[in-house]
Amino acid sequence: MDQQPRPRVSPMAAWTSACLMAGFVLAATATVAAAQSVADFYGKKRISLMISSGVGGGYDLYGRTVARFMGDHIPGKPSIIPQNKPGAGGMKLLNFAYNKAPKDGSVIFTLHIGLPLHQVLGGRGVRYDASKLIGIGRVTAGNAVTAVWHTKGVKTFADLSKKLVTLGSTGASSVSSIFPTVAQNLLGANFKVIMGYKGGEQVMLAMERGEVDGFGAFNIASMQATRPQYISQKQVYPMVQWGLHREKLWSDIPLAGDLAKSPIDKKAVEALSAQMEIGRSYYLAPGVPRDRVQALRTALKKTVTDSRFITAATKLKMLIRYASGEQTEKTIANILATPKDAVERLKAVMVKRGGGSCKEYTDPRFCRKKKKKKGKKKSS
Repeated sequence: MDQQPRPRVSPMAAWTSACLMAGFVLAATATVAAAQSVADFYGKKRISLMISSGVGGGYDLYGRTVARFMGDHIPGKPSIIPQNKPGAGGMKLLNFAYNKAPKDGSVIFTLHIGLPLHQVLGGRGVRYDASKLIGIGRVTAGNAVTAVWHTKGVKTFADLSKKLVTLGSTGASSVSSIFPTVAQNLLGANFKVIMGYKGGEQVMLAMERGEVDGFGAFNIASMQATRPQYISQKQVYPMVQWGLHREKLWSDIPLAGDLAKSPIDKKAVEALSAQMEIGRSYYLAPGVPRDRVQALRTALKKTVTDSRFITAATKLKMLIRYASGEQTEKTIANILATPKDAVERLKAVMVKRGGGSCKEYTDPRFCRKKKKKKGKKKSS
């Protein structure tokens, strides 16, 4: 059978056909994307709410309580699973969430308050850009105190000139290390910071066992929820509070800024204290679709006014001071814009003196384990 010659196709016709085909493909893709609504996406997903501390502390309590109720306010009503990933003052989780976790809105995470300023100060281990974090919202915020256990015999900041006080902390980038270090080197306190505890809960237990004299930082919201007896029964004596305004509960405790000895010192301390506005807030890594971001922001806002959440929070003595996702992003932006002279002053006083290792003061199981360096196997 004779083959018929194929008709010639002009270059213009071929180009037009290719464009039409590409248009059909794009249209089909757009239709599929449009069909994947927020409800469709979350209805088939489990959300991980990753917590930057160990079990039992304030970050953990707030995170788990939010996880219980927030899913009901997200289209598709996904379940939310809390996951603890402590280490390095919260940096272990932030680096993971920023670089390795899915960027589709299925991973929410807490943020240790010291990490944006740690970036500004050029701290080690930073593999994130805090300016690109997407805020979902904040559940609470408040000042923190550096405090001493009641048996030490130190009741005021002035008493610190007479006795050396050991304070437990987690990682170098945590405010539990930074606050007392600055108090020592800039405000004149007599502290020895013992670093390396797995989390704040381990620090409190070490203090209660008499292994250390106090803690470097404890947020008012966390303290009221997990250790209210510390203040009500005068089990600890706060030395100084970190924040921009005094808490009513601690109206007689000086702000760090009140103890500064010069205008530049006050400026540096207030830059440090501004971190407390981050509080217990929740974030997404950059790249999450905007409709999912908005759905999660709306869900958190509805959660904090949910009667079931309020009942649970009241029973747990949780302090609620809500702020929107946009406000949490603005707080971080303000921290990242800390004036250079304040940054340089902080850098100058954050060189640690007289520190110690967690393992020297407590059972090693309460301390973080150092990762073993992978070495090359020797050839036989």
